[in-house]
Amino acid sequence: MQRDKGDPGICLVYDEAGLQAHNPGVSVAQSRVAIAGAIQGAGMVPAVDAQGNQSETMFRGSIEAYIRATNALGHMPWVRHAPGQPDVGKLWIVTGSGASVEWIHDELPFNV
Repeated sequence: MQRDKGDPGICLVYDEAGLQAHNPGVSVAQSRVAIAGAIQGAGMVPAVDAQGNQSETMFRGSIEAYIRATNALGHMPWVRHAPGQPDVGKLWIVTGSGASVEWIHDELPFNV
């Protein structure tokens, strides 16, 4: 994923059982599309692989877009942590580049 060194990235790691438990009656694929749509609607851009395919799990953008994206996800009640259910996944903020890249687990909105 290429990005400006100062701009954050988002990496999502989905839990299929969590997606199904939190959004019953909707396919896991549709739930993933809804999450990706909220992130993109906030201004984050999907990473593109060498074949030109857009990622459903890696996004890049400005710090402002990152904040808007996590806020947008926080306004989706079904993605939030629910006692007794697996979480829908984990969200990581990626900062820096090369040898100084950092992966920071952001517990909001999925895990708190």
